[in-house]
Amino acid sequence: MIKHTGRVDSTNRRVVVVFPSIPEDQDNCLVVDINSLEQRYHDGLMQAVESPEAQASNKLFEVLGRKLFWDGKNILTTLHEKGFLRRVPVDTITLLPSPTETLPLKEFNAYQKMVEETKEEPAIPQTPDSSTKAGEMQQPADENDQDGIARNLLIQAEMMEADAHKKRAEAESVSPGIQKKLGKELVYAEPKRPRGRPKKEATAETTA
Repeated sequence: MIKHTGRVDSTNRRVVVVFPSIPEDQDNCLVVDINSLEQRYHDGLMQAVESPEAQASNKLFEVLGRKLFWDGKNILTTLHEKGFLRRVPVDTITLLPSPTETLPLKEFNAYQKMVEETKEEPAIPQTPDSSTKAGEMQQPADENDQDGIARNLLIQAEMMEADAHKKRAEAESVSPGIQKKLGKELVYAEPKRPRGRPKKEATAETTA
């Protein structure tokens, strides 16, 4: 049984579901088309997905925010920066927990929402380590892993900013000058990425 894997219903393309839903946009999710990845990215991602930490959690994005690829770069950040994360409607994805089982992502999200409303998911125990190899857990800044949480929030914010920019441009193409008529500031510039990269709390040992 492997959690977080699924398929696109219309094409049967295999995907990894990184964000089962997006905050402020519960009808969409963020997935990675694993068949389109280069071999090293594919292997590194699947190694992380199949890890005990990921399989014990329903929030894969949190785990990927603490793991590294073979080159020592954060997996979640790399997926975002390289455009591997794709926004798709939740109701177009089916989870494949086993070769003989299927579960619509929409039903999974509904169940998880019900569970979260009744109780909190227990924290995943983490074993401290002095070094972090590719695919292994990165040392958290503290017990709440504040850096990982902040990184996830920034990625979600950038995705929503890009989507908002696209919708403004579409509205302007349909009705030129509509934003000015409504007293809205015209916004055409792409959302700026924050300068620099988040500091790593551990040094990764790279693999070929």
